[in-house]
Amino acid sequence: MKKNKTIIFLITIMVFMVSMTLNSCKKCDSGTPAPVGMGHLYFHLHTDMQTTEVDSGNSPTNNGYPDALGRRYYLTSAQFFISSITIYNYTTNAAYTLPITTGMCKYIDNEDYYIADVPAGNYGSVSYNIGLTPAEAAESPGVLFPQFNSAVNGIPSTSMWDTSWNAAPGYIYLNVSGVYYPNPQNLMDTVVFSYQIGAGASPYHVQLPQQQFTVLADTITFVHQICDYGNLLQGVSFAINNATTNGPNAASADSIANRISSNFMIYEMATIKP
Repeated sequence: MKKNKTIIFLITIMVFMVSMTLNSCKKCDSGTPAPVGMGHLYFHLHTDMQTTEVDSGNSPTNNGYPDALGRRYYLTSAQFFISSITIYNYTTNAAYTLPITTGMCKYIDNEDYYIADVPAGNYGSVSYNIGLTPAEAAESPGVLFPQFNSAVNGIPSTSMWDTSWNAAPGYIYLNVSGVYYPNPQNLMDTVVFSYQIGAGASPYHVQLPQQQFTVLADTITFVHQICDYGNLLQGVSFAINNATTNGPNAASADSIANRISSNFMIYEMATIKP
């Protein structure tokens, strides 16, 4: 009788062990990865002249803010399009290209821009174009502006659409205007300026250096950048006509175009907001 009890006990133990092994194998063999959550990616874009943050509330009476050469400016308008945004995995550098409809028109009175929901993870860099793709440039303002600047981002000025470019309607890719003081020794000498890059221009590609930022599921991540108009306009020789200019000379235009890709946009930091 005792022998029978021992056999029953051993059989019970064996059945239990087999059952645990089968359950474990089912978990191992499922091959289904845990779902990756989505986080909310934002750009936080500062408008600066060198190391000073500015906005359209600047008054001409404060004599503006200097570039690296000492010439002083204040800005009344500073707008540009961002399109074709890509973010890169921090470890593998694999590209995650955002939907083609993702972009915005950055304007001086707004800093926070919702970009898209992206997979949670560690990212290292960001690239994008300043300007528009041919398909975007073909859209009417009534389609493009609501697509790029939602109720979250605000609606930019319609001054980014111009009917005078090349005798045909078209978008201005970058539009900056204000007042500058060409002679730092004489702040009564002022020049009203306005500079645009418009329809027909190729987009200017910006590749920010690697700097790790983390996107957490169901959380806002701000990628902070500085739009440095002090770098952009530094040393530009505007063609003056009755103390007003609507564009720089050709050499200055080339300098501005080169600076857009090289040192206009500056990576600052990334912060996570619950």
